[in-house]
Amino acid sequence: MNKFLFLHIPKTAGLSLFKIFENILGYQNVFHINNPKGKAARQQPHELNKYTLLAGHLTLEEYKKHFPDRRCLLFLRNPVDRFISHFFFAKYNMQDTSLPFVKAAQSMDLEKYIKLYQNQNKMSIWNLQTLHMGFHEITLPRSELVKLARERLAEVDFVGIYESLSESLDFLCDHFHWPPVKEIPNINTTLIRPQLPQLDASITAKLTELCSLDMELYQYGLSLFDQRRKVK
Repeated sequence: MNKFLFLHIPKTAGLSLFKIFENILGYQNVFHINNPKGKAARQQPHELNKYTLLAGHLTLEEYKKHFPDRRCLLFLRNPVDRFISHFFFAKYNMQDTSLPFVKAAQSMDLEKYIKLYQNQNKMSIWNLQTLHMGFHEITLPRSELVKLARERLAEVDFVGIYESLSESLDFLCDHFHWPPVKEIPNINTTLIRPQLPQLDASITAKLTELCSLDMELYQYGLSLFDQRRKVK
């Protein structure tokens, strides 16, 4: 039987997807690793091996280290939209103000927040999806970093797209011979936020520039998704 790991990138419908996996595979067969460095990740392999699907905010490095025999699933999202969703979720929904980005989001408006971080090389702020490919800081030439990130994404067994969530789930279920998803639950949504067309054009342009690594990875993810569907 196939066993899976869902690499949950924040604000890519992860908790809704986790609920779908529970519905398909059975609640008792799905386990969420809240902290890859915590107790759950340090369990012996046989303790976690009983679960059909594991999920968590892991990077590909952690996935390969702890769970190399599982088939890896992830979803990508338009980086500017993901950033906006993450900022406003931190501003209005997150309680842990010990996290610097949460404290900053709750004390600043969007423009001040962008200015605070725009000169800082923080992958966790600007290029979180690339960070999940296993790159924690930009130490490589940009062209090599993009090339390696694309290669790592291509190794993932299934890449879905947030903006095509229904089509992605249809393809996922067909690919792994799962029953079709009849309804997508709406869980942990960022309710208080502007939509992309409501943003000032200068803010959109600045975010596109700052999230440029994620933009390239996302564009490649789109092409990978389309190519794999055509092959199927």
